[in-house]
Amino acid sequence: MKRILKGFGLLFLLATVAATFLSVGCAPPEEPQQPQSPTPTRKILFLGDSIAEAILGASPLSERESYGYYGVVGIVNNFWYVNRSISGHQTKQLLDYIRQSDDGAMLTDTHIRTADIIHISILGNDLLQNNLGEIMYNELIGETEITDLILAKAAENFAAIVTVLREKNPDAVLIFQSVYNPIHPDSVLVNARVRKLLADRGIAPDQYRTQCQPTLDKLNDIPRSYFEDHPDAFIYLDVCAEFNRIYDADPDRGIRLIYSDDIHPSNEGHAVIADLITDQMIRLGFTDAADALTAYRNHRIRQAQRLFPSLAQAIETELNAAPDRQTVTERYFDLTEGHLPSYLPA
Repeated sequence: MKRILKGFGLLFLLATVAATFLSVGCAPPEEPQQPQSPTPTRKILFLGDSIAEAILGASPLSERESYGYYGVVGIVNNFWYVNRSISGHQTKQLLDYIRQSDDGAMLTDTHIRTADIIHISILGNDLLQNNLGEIMYNELIGETEITDLILAKAAENFAAIVTVLREKNPDAVLIFQSVYNPIHPDSVLVNARVRKLLADRGIAPDQYRTQCQPTLDKLNDIPRSYFEDHPDAFIYLDVCAEFNRIYDADPDRGIRLIYSDDIHPSNEGHAVIADLITDQMIRLGFTDAADALTAYRNHRIRQAQRLFPSLAQAIETELNAAPDRQTVTERYFDLTEGHLPSYLPA
């Protein structure tokens, strides 16, 4: 089913933006969150851009913490979780941000220095704010000078980000995630002009995603190459590969991982990223796999009871039979696809 709620999503986006101004402009800084029980023993800090901030994408906004991957990871792994991501940040803005000392109640510097795990989503805006569709076409025709300059500067900033974080917290586990491919045949990121130019070269809409991938590969080569040269510096989490795997197996579900703005992860996209991060926590020995499955299953069941009460019993039955977290994710979103939540934020 292709984006049944796209019209609704676009309308809701307007409400979300308005709510964002209120929540960001007027509310106090988001406090570190503690799962219900038992007492957490580790703290995870999320840094980066709007993908990690989860204001756009996770909806309704009142469920941001329950849908956004930062909250899901904290709840499922029983971590203290702190989100200091900022929408629109490119590598340069993130670098400037983490160089600062504590200012006011945000305590970002303190959180950087005391976190056990620091997870970063960055680099996407270095390209997305420069028109990904145009860049994709320029890659096709070999006009890559501007893109190459952007990527070179991003690589320089990225290396500096790693250095600053390591200087401030040499013992934390650093995780950088790759940038996923958001392009699909109807993507608004490919405007009418680019569509015509691509058509003139025999590129059909169902080829846009494949055409965009080399550009994203260049972008993701920044953390990947750094990791290959400095394997102890951080963990490279390949979100792009997982999104591509899902898209290749089921294009409709792959499209479903992207929010109606065609940029940010949807609720399901956030869930997929959270699953990848939790897998890494299990590999590191920070989380027990069986406990994570139970916590995640219960998290989605409670969410269904809040948002989809008429479906909650059927969802609970299906999720209790799910053998792993990935199946919980797929079943939850299959069962709720096309259904509006029972309430929207005031």
